[in-house]
Amino acid sequence: RPVEKYLLAPGYVLFMSRGARNRAVMLESLRQPSIVPISFYILRPRTVVIPEYLAWCINQIPMQSKITEIRTGAGTPLVNRKAFSDLQIAVPPIEKQKKIATLARLMDQEKRLLGQMAEEVERLHRVIGQNLLKKLEDQSLIKD
Repeated sequence: RPVEKYLLAPGYVLFMSRGARNRAVMLESLRQPSIVPISFYILRPRTVVIPEYLAWCINQIPMQSKITEIRTGAGTPLVNRKAFSDLQIAVPPIEKQKKIATLARLMDQEKRLLGQMAEEVERLHRVIGQNLLKKLEDQSLIKD
């Protein structure tokens, strides 16, 4: 088979068509040449929709509900390509799409930073706890 239709490029959106979590992600950068397994649909946005907005829109609850409705199969659920391509999305003007994409990117960044902060706080708690217990242990050894 010719691989051209499976080749990836920055700006494409990948959609996971198999499994219970059917999410979309925009490719920002990748090693060339790259191809994708058949479990993904490659979405090549046209000029009326920007890739970041398309991925964001697909991942929103209303679209995810529609995707759940068209998903078939029990063992490994599948989103049929034809049914998926028939789904319609709201396409605001490009400027509004850019604002939504920027807000989504900032929210993702905030979520990552909050996660890193929570991990760091937990690490600091462990270090403080270890130090306190060590001091208490050292003090009890001195008294004995």
